[in-house]
Amino acid sequence: MTQLIGTEVDKLGNEIKINFCNHDNMPAKVTAFFARQWGELLEAGHATSNFIPSIKSCRVIYLTYNDEIIGLRVWVWENLATRIILTAIDKNHRRKGLLKLIVKYYNTRVTNGKCTKSITFIHVNNTAMLEAARQAGYETEVVKMIKRYDNE
Repeated sequence: MTQLIGTEVDKLGNEIKINFCNHDNMPAKVTAFFARQWGELLEAGHATSNFIPSIKSCRVIYLTYNDEIIGLRVWVWENLATRIILTAIDKNHRRKGLLKLIVKYYNTRVTNGKCTKSITFIHVNNTAMLEAARQAGYETEVVKMIKRYDNE
């Protein structure tokens, strides 16, 4: 069952509910929000068009305002590390301090679970998310380089 893990106020004074669920009890509206947000990444060129990540065995923190999902973070555990699959804020609710709420509750949950490191992949052109990750304490560890050949 989805668990309410907190209530906070955003920068505009709106009451935001913070919820947690895993893949066993994920509401359809969470999956639908995930799919829409992944689609936005694809359209922006910030995700590989031939890959949609599996959300099997994942954990989710999601934010609601007036019972509407406005943001989430989806991750999986890999031994004592976590790998973030997607962090997203609805485009109509950005710049309200919501990412900080997600990071706060995520950090508490994974450190209580004895997480030793958290890994995320961000497209090099997704400058807003790169900066948000840096502000949350993430460091660049690997840079993937690709050379493409036009053989057609």
